[in-house]
Amino acid sequence: MTPPLHARLTLLNAMGLHARAAASFVKAIKDLKVEVSVSWEGQTANGRSVLDLLILGAPRGSVLELQIQGDDAEEALSTLTRLVANRFDEE
Repeated sequence: MTPPLHARLTLLNAMGLHARAAASFVKAIKDLKVEVSVSWEGQTANGRSVLDLLILGAPRGSVLELQIQGDDAEEALSTLTRLVANRFDEE
């Protein structure tokens, strides 16, 4: 098994990791063979769970720590990096 990929992504959208953004995050990786963990301020969420992501409560400017493992890890990292950089296509 290949080692997990790690990334730090800064939330740039106005409302941070709110319901629509969390749903977009989960949808972006739904067809990929990956496990994604998202950590912020000592809490870790399953990146495939909208509810888990919402519980983080990460506002604008938060730096999320991602750990991605699986066959499609590189594609997932690229997709999620683009999604966050594009402010979840909200603005």
